[in-house]
Amino acid sequence: MALFPNIAPSLNYKITPKFRTIITGDTDDPKQRKRKRLTPLFDIELLYSALTIDQANITTLYDFFIARSGQYESFTFVDFAERTWNLLSIGTGTGAQVAWNLQAKETSSRAITVNAVAQVEGTDYTFSALGGTDGQDKITFAVAPTLGHAIVASYKGKRFFNNCIFQDDNISLESFSKKLVATGLNISQFS
Repeated sequence: MALFPNIAPSLNYKITPKFRTIITGDTDDPKQRKRKRLTPLFDIELLYSALTIDQANITTLYDFFIARSGQYESFTFVDFAERTWNLLSIGTGTGAQVAWNLQAKETSSRAITVNAVAQVEGTDYTFSALGGTDGQDKITFAVAPTLGHAIVASYKGKRFFNNCIFQDDNISLESFSKKLVATGLNISQFS
């Protein structure tokens, strides 16, 4: 999967979680709530400064947009900043798979659980910096997690957001350039 170009916005950018909760009953007195997703997906808004982004970087970003055919082809966005992420689903045990991507790079302060049981680095699993897909950090369990057991991680690092698409599908280079500095480039993650 293609990686979003490493052109950090010069202004703040937003990463907003999207939960999907179904509430039955009326809004004043909800009766039941149901999660449609265990962990959120994210919307990402990148705002660039007209004073610092140059034409070469605008062209690189636009060429990436064109290569994805607008919203058609998904890509991976890697966070530019190191952040703390808690209780992220890494996957579900298969009984056979031992190697798992952490969906981040440059991780530290890792806490890994399998079926809510803390795992010990060096005993229960080993860590490989940048050893996974597209340079993600990777963990390898000594014994494959049991079929159906949830693998959850907390860490500090630069998160990978897989399965992202542009929110725009049709936009000229001129409008794209203006959008980068006026309202920002909008990306959505999907499952």
